[in-house]
Amino acid sequence: MEELLSAILAIVLWRVVAGALVGALLAFALAAAFPSFNAAAGFTIVFLGIASGVVWQAVVSSTCSAATRHPPMSRVVAFLGLAAVGGLWGSLVEAAAGSPIVALIVLFLSPSLLSPLAAKLSHTSVSQRQVLFATCAFAIGYAIPYAINGLASTPGT
Repeated sequence: MEELLSAILAIVLWRVVAGALVGALLAFALAAAFPSFNAAAGFTIVFLGIASGVVWQAVVSSTCSAATRHPPMSRVVAFLGLAAVGGLWGSLVEAAAGSPIVALIVLFLSPSLLSPLAAKLSHTSVSQRQVLFATCAFAIGYAIPYAINGLASTPGT
């Protein structure tokens, strides 16, 4: 029964599977071509392939028009989701680049650089306040493991 459910989901969400396969093939090709291409970079490529498949699936399967208003998302839920993405994305960039400073720079620049794409996909404008909110959430999500590690390693506790 579990195999049947997996097959049905693969057929229904074939764009996500296609994105994952393209990402995996690209990661394998880059690993064969460049000896310094490590596992973190390969995982990042596959993750971006899956993300592009999810976006592709969402755009195609969206049945509502741009004029349809959605209920607003809670700021707390948005912050937690963006913090989780920032933690994952920052960790992958740090593993690939080997520097937490480079990861922070990428996290600070990502919302500003990707906001035009988000505006185009959502057919709405993205305000500077939303970009600043996403930047702060990304940075805090990335910094939380460092803060926990710092608190856990303090002497006398």
